[in-house]
Amino acid sequence: MLQYSKGDEMNLYVMRHGQTDWNKEKKLQGRVDVPLNKTGLQQAEEAREVLGNIPIDVIVCSPMQRTRQTVEILNRGRGIPVIYDERIVERGFGPMEGKTPHDFDFRAFWDYDQNIKLGDAEKIQDLFKRVYDFLDEAKTKYENENVLLITHGAATIPIYCYYKGEIPKGTLLDELGLAKNCEIVEFRAATAENK
Repeated sequence: MLQYSKGDEMNLYVMRHGQTDWNKEKKLQGRVDVPLNKTGLQQAEEAREVLGNIPIDVIVCSPMQRTRQTVEILNRGRGIPVIYDERIVERGFGPMEGKTPHDFDFRAFWDYDQNIKLGDAEKIQDLFKRVYDFLDEAKTKYENENVLLITHGAATIPIYCYYKGEIPKGTLLDELGLAKNCEIVEFRAATAENK
């Protein structure tokens, strides 16, 4: 169960959207605007119950359909202000969208030092730059507030690294992995706790 605590810093609750059919089929959806499936809608309902006792001050959400659907369920009856921010949108997978991780060297694609460019897919360092830019601003903008961030699997990786204070060597999938659908992680100062 999530525990509420109000301190001198922003408390950030990060959640990945609910499941889509493409998640279920292990397809990379990136910027393809796939909606939640029945399981995803149920996951959002369950997350709503978990978050029910947390006094969230503001919700920051990716503008994609699957995150919007998730936030609509989470915010039902609460009326929390919602801000949409492109900087926390899913990583663009370019020509790999709709493919599975087995169709190309997915692990190398997640190596920060290699910073691989595949067609018009977003390079990992570009993903980190935009997410870090958001987090740098959020620390000041939402100081002393509880912020719920509704985002995507790929965007959670730079968030973990930001709060850890380092970017691991090699593929980031080994140490960090992608967040599960509707998994909630609380970040405070330089620590992260799974919920």
